[in-house]
Amino acid sequence: MRDAELTRSWRGWPLVALKIALDPAILFFCALAAILLAFGWAAVQSVFLLPPGVILILYATSALLKYSAHVCRSLAMGLPLPSAESAVFDYLRMPWAFAPWIAALLLVTIGITFSLVGPKGLLFAFVGLYLPLWPAAAGIISVNTRPLSVFELPALLKAARIMGGDYLLAAVIWWALLLLAIAAQGLFAGVLPALLLVWQTVFLFVIMGVLLFRHRDALGMLVRRESQEARAAQYEARQWERDRRTALDQAYVFFSRDNPAGGQKRLRAYFEDFPEDDAGWDWFLHHMREWDLAAPAQLHAKNYLARLLKRDDTHAARALLIDCMQRDPTFSPHPLDRAAARELLTDHALAEQASRWR
Repeated sequence: MRDAELTRSWRGWPLVALKIALDPAILFFCALAAILLAFGWAAVQSVFLLPPGVILILYATSALLKYSAHVCRSLAMGLPLPSAESAVFDYLRMPWAFAPWIAALLLVTIGITFSLVGPKGLLFAFVGLYLPLWPAAAGIISVNTRPLSVFELPALLKAARIMGGDYLLAAVIWWALLLLAIAAQGLFAGVLPALLLVWQTVFLFVIMGVLLFRHRDALGMLVRRESQEARAAQYEARQWERDRRTALDQAYVFFSRDNPAGGQKRLRAYFEDFPEDDAGWDWFLHHMREWDLAAPAQLHAKNYLARLLKRDDTHAARALLIDCMQRDPTFSPHPLDRAAARELLTDHALAEQASRWR
């Protein structure tokens, strides 16, 4: 995303935010979250399915705000739009992104308490105070990752004042979309109402990410802008990770079913498809060593060593060989590679162990 796109006149930034919110990655995530939310809402209508329905709703809403916070923070700091990776639905990863969800739960809890035990005027005052300030709270908490910032009213009011007319326009856009999503609940059935509700939530965080970046100097925000080369490298790394993980998972199926030939064939097919991925050899070895099976990593290490020897990369081959032998005293290279491997260990303490290879 270019800085110029976010710093143009006030008439331009809503279109930038809309373009971002219509990104296929965001739309795909919204559809998935909407399906979970719709199923959860349908389940709570039944007495027998009430507990799992509540759990599903909590799971869907937490994932929704978790990804929304990730998007908002990335946009606010000038970073690329993040994908909805598995970390969004994994509660053990990216815990900082739960901050807006926790803040929202606190506000909802307080609102319910006021509705049950307090006068109606207190509830109306609470809603009237926080409805205009929630956009600012959502954006600020996404960046500083502190849920209790939702109660720091002077800071929220200051941020809203700094953003000025942009913030007012953002709030109006959000209110309009929120009313539309609420109205859809009574007009449509199925996943569509949930999709509108989910998308307007993500759009709010997109808007706030854009505005925080747009007013970054006045707000005193630290922005980490990266070069196009760095962004391209990050994208390529994510692509490698995806393709490697697919090949690794499929190879594990073969190895775990006592089919080492099939496992090696799958890994060999990966490197035939991506011969330029030299770093993949070490990546596969590292992850295969985490398996509960030791033999697959040994086989891959032997193939890796053979590749290094063939390329005359003696430094890397020696380091790999020593590492494998120290991890497993029974390790030995492929028969055709043993002579060259022994030469690498001529002045090493493991030379005697290598001399017993047969």
